[in-house]
Amino acid sequence: PVHMSIVYKDEIYMYRPEDKSWGTTIDSLDELTFNDSDAFSFHFPEGDIEDAKNAMDYINEHYSDTCAAFQNKNHVDVCGVGCSKGTGINHVVDYFNINENDVYGIGDSWNDLPLLDSVKHGYTFTYAPNELKDKAERVVGSLSEAIQDILKED
Repeated sequence: PVHMSIVYKDEIYMYRPEDKSWGTTIDSLDELTFNDSDAFSFHFPEGDIEDAKNAMDYINEHYSDTCAAFQNKNHVDVCGVGCSKGTGINHVVDYFNINENDVYGIGDSWNDLPLLDSVKHGYTFTYAPNELKDKAERVVGSLSEAIQDILKED
């Protein structure tokens, strides 16, 4: 089962897969371990992209031995060290013995950078941050446009 925690407005909520419910279960992040949760997220008010970046940088600087933080616009996703969208796609490719030419990825925020680094064919959107546009093979206006482009290559 996947355990997930969310930090929102100074409240810490943990998802309990056994009864499919959310509830406040701890008083401090100091009580949270990856034995309790596989991942957790910090949610900042809409538009607080700089605060989210600062939080990500702080977590990666001070806790890099146990976890990794990735910014997704005004959110920060935190998971165990060595876990990212990039490592996830690499595991799928290895497990199913997929040819890297047949793997495509699309992302719209900084948390997708490891994914774009791991695939040969990376896509992003016109509204994505410039860092993604620099990594992506193609910049598209919609998911539909990306799919049409991929199908055109076959």
